[in-house]
This record gives sequence, structure tokens and C-alpha cells, in this order.
Amino acid sequence: MHNFTLFYATFADQNFNRIMKRFFSGIAIYAICCTASPVSVNAQSWATVGSVGFSSGVASNPCIALNNSGVPYVAFKDGSNNDKATVAKFNGSTWELVGIAGFSAGLADNIAIAIDASGKPYIAYSDGNAGGKATVMKFEGGAWVNVGNTGFSANMAKPKLKIGSNGIPYVLYDDAAYNYKATVMQYNGTSWVALGTPGFSAGAAETPDMAIDNSGTPYVVYGEGAMSQLTVKKYNGSSWTTVGASGFTGMAAYFPQIAVGSTGTPYIAYVDGMMNYSATVMKYNGTSWGNVGAPNFSGLNADDIQIAVDGNTTPYVVYRGPAPAYTGSVKKYNGTAWVSVGPDDFSGGASTGGKIAINSSGVPYVVFADRNNSYKATVMSFGGTPLAINLVDFNADATPNGNRLRWTAAVETAGAQYGIERSVNGSDFVALDTRAASGKGGAYAYDDRDIRHNLAYYRLKITEANNSYTYSKTIMVSRIRSNDAVTLYPVPAAQYCIVDNHNTALNGTTAKVYNLSGQEVASFMMKEGKQEIATGQWMPGVYAIRLADGTALRLLKK
Repeated sequence: MHNFTLFYATFADQNFNRIMKRFFSGIAIYAICCTASPVSVNAQSWATVGSVGFSSGVASNPCIALNNSGVPYVAFKDGSNNDKATVAKFNGSTWELVGIAGFSAGLADNIAIAIDASGKPYIAYSDGNAGGKATVMKFEGGAWVNVGNTGFSANMAKPKLKIGSNGIPYVLYDDAAYNYKATVMQYNGTSWVALGTPGFSAGAAETPDMAIDNSGTPYVVYGEGAMSQLTVKKYNGSSWTTVGASGFTGMAAYFPQIAVGSTGTPYIAYVDGMMNYSATVMKYNGTSWGNVGAPNFSGLNADDIQIAVDGNTTPYVVYRGPAPAYTGSVKKYNGTAWVSVGPDDFSGGASTGGKIAINSSGVPYVVFADRNNSYKATVMSFGGTPLAINLVDFNADATPNGNRLRWTAAVETAGAQYGIERSVNGSDFVALDTRAASGKGGAYAYDDRDIRHNLAYYRLKITEANNSYTYSKTIMVSRIRSNDAVTLYPVPAAQYCIVDNHNTALNGTTAKVYNLSGQEVASFMMKEGKQEIATGQWMPGVYAIRLADGTALRLLKK
């Protein structure tokens, strides 16, 4: 009798990996025993704006802005032009360059784009020709020209750019000249000057972001302190004042983003490190900050998060989902709950650097670096012609002779088909077979007899008769026996945690514990079965327990 278990899995969260990458040479899998739960796919799909992968080369960290007519502009670090800045706009049928490709003097990193009321695009970036300091350029008279001095920040900067209703450009960055506190600069027509006091945050400002309301008031959000709690400040015309309480979130609030609705209400989105790095949104009600809908609505390991608010004050959040798929998702708050905008994982493949903008009609646009197209830039919008297939579930089982896939469609049209695709790494998919849609809806199945790999990832490519298509959610089947697992509980831990080892190969090996700074804080010898690890003396935070086989377990200490 063969007993196999279907696993849904996520890799060690992306934010934690960034910090611990010098220790983690491999990628660990956290496996959760479960039954395959239904995956609801709304067939009202996203549509590609122009061609997929329209940039000539890799588009690193692309960003998007819309002019008053709703024309999308995209700026990115252009891998085909020595990592200089390139901007393109959509002319209604194709993407065309704004000026020349690679127009910056040197490498352009951390690019941000904004468009003023007259339709003039601006970009800010870390200028490789100026030691990584901030530079701003605008497109004027058929060419890109500098706005004030290049490299105007005192030290290296990752600038955030906004343009007020008065046409004044503002740049925010964490200022190394002031112990990495927040500074906002404005252009006065001849030079860049500080808006209020430079370095106005109480401490170092972690990953700050900025928004400007309709009256021209700048708002800034940032994390601060050892616990990385969030604070929002606004400029009142003479100084920076705190909006609500300082540090109003719980600890481990990472990568905050801010947007201000048409009524002047500020919203923030952030990744909650205490809740499996899921997304949470809050808004200010005039006296205090409160959650918008349920917190942690994205599911675990949200990354590349950004928030935008439409003209009806509906907040939208775009984020990248967990490994191995790393696909993009968009959710909006409908007044009572967070709901998916089109299908989850709408990008159909791994994406990085997703950014969102919403036009005056409430249509969201998202740009991302598209792994399916060599990390070139792709833009998608929601609200095009809907697909006619409604896939209501998709799941799989490991069987003794293979992996069985099952799916059910509620609505179909004749001429449509399902492409079955498999990956062994969760990112690079190959086509296995197709199934023609019946045109009436119903249940389908497919048996994959190739079981050479312990892990296999599957998705469906749903293609209509007119060749438009979308992808289902990616699911994973594991043929690894569950009695080989190492589990860790309780999470979060207080005075102790239990390591439950059923992998005999690890018996007698050394496990090491690292904090977020990469420092080894403890080690212990692995034993078979359950063993208690004292954690009472550890500081609250996130830790990595690295096993001898390269697996890393994440532990939250409260």
C-alpha cells in the first residue's frame, strides 16, 4: 500500500531570503499536509496592453504612470542599454519609445515615474554617474533633460517621486546625511531644496514611501525602530506632523506603501512579518488608523506590494505571490471584503516588480518584469473582453502510478481548450497535453505517468476559440513521504519550541540558528523525534534554523 500526501508548499519567504541569502545556498520548502482545496478562477480575465514582453531586453523594476488621458507610460532599467533608463508609452496599438532608449547618462537604478498635469513625464533614479545619488529628468522639447542638478542628494538615495497639483516635483529618500532619516526635497524652479526639516523622522526611515493628496499635501510612511513599526507624517505647510500615533502598527511591518483617496483619506499597505508576511491595509479615519477589511488577506509571503486608490475611493493592492510560482495578483476592497480582481495569479508566470495605476474610469493597469518573456516588460489591464470559460476548481492527487489532475468548469464555449502544463521548479513550464472543452461545462481529468520527480507543479492554460488565454492557479504535488519531514512548533514561540525530526539522515547533525542580521545565536544537535529548544532568552523577532541538509525553518519569537 502506497501512502502519498498532496502538499501545497511555499518557499522560505522572499523578504527573509534577501536578508539571509549569504547563509541559504538553496531554497527550503515548507510542506503543509492538506487536501486539495478548490481554486476559484474568475474567467473575466486581464488583457495584455500591446505585446507581451515589449521591451527590447530585461526591464528591471518597471514602474507605471497614466497621464490625464489615461495613456500608460512605463519606465525601467533597460538591460539592453547598459542598465540606463528607458521610457515607453502605449499609443493605442503598440508601445513606442519616449525619446531614445537608454537616455540617462549612466546606470539608472530604483527608477520612479510621475506625470504632471500638462502630460509631461518625469523620472527619478539612483544615478550611477553620480555615485548613486538622486537625479530627476523630464521629457521636454522632444528630449530628456535634467531637472536641477544631477546627484542632488547628499549621499546615495533610492528616490520616490511625486508631482503635486501645483506642478512641483517632490522626491523622498532615506537620507544617509541624517542617519538615514526621511528627507523630502522639492524643486523650486532652479534647485532642489528641503521641504521642511531634512531628516524629519525620529529615527532611521525604513523603505519610506510618499503620496500627495488633491490639495498638494505630501504624506510619507516609513518603518522605524527595532520592531519596524510604521509611522505616517504629512507636511502642514511649515513642518512635518504625525498622522495619528507613531508606530501604530504591530512590529515587523515591512515595505509600506501609501496612497491618498480623492476625499483625502490616506491608506497604507504593508507586509506583516508577524503573520507569515501577508498583506494588510489600513486607513486613517481622522483620529486613528484602522484595518480595511480583514488583515493578512493576501495569504502568506506577499512581495512587491503596492497600493492605489481609484476615483471611488476603492483601494487596490498588487503583490507577488509566494515561491515557486511568484505570480502577480490584484485584490480590491469592495466595502465588506477583499476580493480578487480577475483570476488570482493573473500574470500566468513569475513576475517581479509589479506596479499598479488606475485610470479615471476605474480600470487598473499593472506592469511587471515577465519571466515568461525573459523578464521583459509586460503591461496588463482589467476590463477587456471576458473569457468565456469559468474554471471553478483545479486540484491533484499523487497516486501509485502517477499524478492525477482534476478540474471542473461551470461555463464553456465550443472551440476552447485546456492545455496541461508541468514544471519541476515551479517557474519553467512545459506543455504535456490538451483537452478540448465540451462547450457545456463539466469535469475533466488527466493522468501524468511521468513520476521521475518527487515534486511537480501543474497549471492549466485556458485558451478560447479566438486564441485569447489565461492561466489557472499553480498547484503542487509532492511524492515525498510525510514521515521524512522536520516540523517546528509552536509558531510563534515564547519560552521554547519543539523540533520534531522524522528524517533519520539528520540524526546527530548540527542545526544552527541565525537572527535577521545573519548572526549565529544558537546551535543544537538533531535527534530523532521531538526535542525541546529553549528560546526564552532570544530577542523577539524572526530566526532561521538551518539544518545540515540545507533546509531552513523559519521561527517567529514573540
